[in-house]
Parts: sequence; structure tokens; C-alpha cells
Amino acid sequence: MVGALAASGYVLSILRDAILATYYGGSAALDVYFIALSPAQFIGMEGASLVYLAFLPEFSRSLRTGDAAAYDTLFRARLAFAAKAALTVAILLAALGAAFPRWIAPGYADQAAIHALRIGLIVLSTLIPGLAVVGVLRAALEAQTRFSAWALLPGFRSIALIVCVLLSVSHPALGWLLAGSLLGVGVAIGYAALARRARRPVTPAPAALVDTPTDALPVSLVPLLVAVLLGALTGMIDNAFASKAGVGGVQALALATNLLVAPQGIIGGVVATVFFPLYGRLWHDADRPAAFASPWRSMRLVALGLLPVVALLVTAGIVVVRIVYRHGEFTESLANLVNHTVGALALGQVFYAGTVLLRQFLLVAGAPWAVCEAAAIFLAVKLAGNVVLVPSLGVPGVALASSLAAVATCGYLVIRVLRLARRTAGAGA
Repeated sequence: MVGALAASGYVLSILRDAILATYYGGSAALDVYFIALSPAQFIGMEGASLVYLAFLPEFSRSLRTGDAAAYDTLFRARLAFAAKAALTVAILLAALGAAFPRWIAPGYADQAAIHALRIGLIVLSTLIPGLAVVGVLRAALEAQTRFSAWALLPGFRSIALIVCVLLSVSHPALGWLLAGSLLGVGVAIGYAALARRARRPVTPAPAALVDTPTDALPVSLVPLLVAVLLGALTGMIDNAFASKAGVGGVQALALATNLLVAPQGIIGGVVATVFFPLYGRLWHDADRPAAFASPWRSMRLVALGLLPVVALLVTAGIVVVRIVYRHGEFTESLANLVNHTVGALALGQVFYAGTVLLRQFLLVAGAPWAVCEAAAIFLAVKLAGNVVLVPSLGVPGVALASSLAAVATCGYLVIRVLRLARRTAGAGA
């Protein structure tokens, strides 16, 4: 069921990008939209995942006590904290966008584009608290083994943007794109809130097996927040390099990335969603051999699923790109640019999916700073790769640097898990 919902949502995302390319392809408005969307969407989505990862275990423990009033108090406290923290970050991003738009898109010198970028950054920063709220609602629902809200999020966002683009066919403008993004997240919040009201009963566990919930925030929040900010900075750096290619560079990078979001979400995302509770159950049940075996099992699953996709996009990506994007305003030169970019990105997809799974396992195992360190490694390799590769390869160089960063980050996390396994085995000997 989760896979089917996620698949339908990601199919809609491909349709959304095809419509965007048809009516907005090659325009400064689409470039500005993607530049403004990137940091807000990344911080918002990663922030939503952050609060989900941090709050799901304690929501589950609280539900198992059978005390509905205590659980509701805990939920409201976490929701208020997430909303306030995300709003603070949104205000900071909006201020940064208003003050330094040229730093974010150094390839743009046109005053109209810079003014539009400033507006876009301010407006789309409101996605951050909205997505954070969705993340808390996701944790509350998945604590009751209800996975539909997060799986439907891509579909809600895509449908809203498709509607706004189709309404703007006679007068394409940035404002329609901004409205579509905000509307999609608003619909997702409404659906998740209604789903939570229909609470599914949870059978209380014996008191001896349940930890007492506390008001203290999870200690993993600080390193995870730093990791989110480092990831957002990585995305902004990528757009800055892509903007130097002129109009079309940023949208080529964004469309290539989005084309890979579908297989990554359907295969890697579903495996990550299903295995995260398993990691926690095995770890907290002190079944260490099975716990350490679980990430390798999940990585094998995503590798088997993603490798055929990688092979297709590297060898025949232009066919896929032409089918999806080569319509209306989207020219053949832009299609070729997207093809080269998606091929370079595809090379690192298995390693990126492995990074997501290993990050989840290390969080469960109580090593949140490893996630922060991995984000720093990704940023460092990415920046070095952009500096070296972009002058000769252009936008595909940004994509190839991402693949190299994914390989380096996945390798680092593998080493961290192996070290943790050796330490655990030594402590138990």
C-alpha cells in the first residue's frame, strides 16, 4: 500500500515537471522558481524528516502506556516546538534571500530576475514551518502504523502545482508557481490533521516494558539540525554554480534531479520507511546481530531496485528525457543538457540511497553526530567537485560532483557502522 501511494505520487511529480517544461521551459521564471524553492524545500523536507525521526520513538512509547491525555500533551508540545523552530529558520532564510540574492544566483545580473528571486525566496520560506508540521503529524500517524500521509505528500504538491500551471497557460508567471507550492503543502497539512483525528487504538504494553516519556527533547535534534543546514547550504552552492551557465542551467539541474526523485522515492524511500521501525525494534530489543544485519539487507534491496534504473538513465537517458520534457517551450538543447546531467546524477543514486538507510540506522543506534559528520563530508566533497568539474563540464559537472559526494558519504557511514558493530561485539564479549 505504501509503495503504491508513493508510486502514484512520484508519477504525478514526473507529469508535473513535464507540464512545467512544456509551458515554462527555458524561461527565467522557472529558473528563479527552482533557485528559490531549493533551500526552502530542502530545509523543510529534511526538517520534516528530522522531527519525524526524533519524535516517532517517543510517540510510540507514549502510546504504549495507554495514557491518551499524556500522549496528547506530548504531541502538542512537540508540534509547538517544531513550528516555532521552523518559523525561526524560515525568517532567517527569508532575511538572507532579501539581503543577498546575488550571492544565491551569481550568474544572474538582470535586475528583474534578482527582484523576482528575492520575492520567491521570501514567499517560499513559509514552506519550512508547513513541512515541519507535516513531519510531526507523520510521526504521530506512523506511531500507529499509518503511512498514508507522508506517501501522499508528493501527490498533493504535484497536483496543486499542475493546477496552477494550467491556470496560468495564457499568462505564465512566477506567482502561479509560488502559489502552487504553498497550496500543495497546505492540502497535505489538512489531510494529515484529519487523518490524525481518526486515531487508531493502540494496545498498551506491560508497564515493565515501557520507558516513561519525558518532557526533554531528544538529544539527536542538535546534530540533525546542523546536518539539515549543511545540506541546505550544499543545495544553494549547487544552484549558484548552475546559475553561471545562464538561463536554463538551474532548471536543467532541477529537472534532472526531480527525474531521479521518482525511482529514489519509490524504491529507496519505501525501503527506508519500512526498515526504520525495524531498526529501532531490533536495537531496543538488544538483538544486536539482527540489528546490524538489517541495514545491509535494506541496502541490498535498494541496490537491486535502483541498478536497472541507473543503467537505463546512463545508457538511454535521452529517450526518457525527450518523452518527459521535450514538449512546447522546452528546446532540444535543454533536453540534451538534462540528459547529460541526469546521467551523471544517476551514477551516485545507489550510494545516496545507502546513505539514507545508514543514517537512519545510526540514529537508532544513538550516533546522531555521525549524521552531521556525513553531511559535512558531502558538502566538502561537493564543493571541491564543483570547483574542479564545473569549469569544464558545466551543469553536468555539478551532477557528477553530487555522485562523487554520495560515494564518499556512503563509504564514511559504512565505516561508522562497522566500527559500532565491533565496539558492540567487544562490549558484549
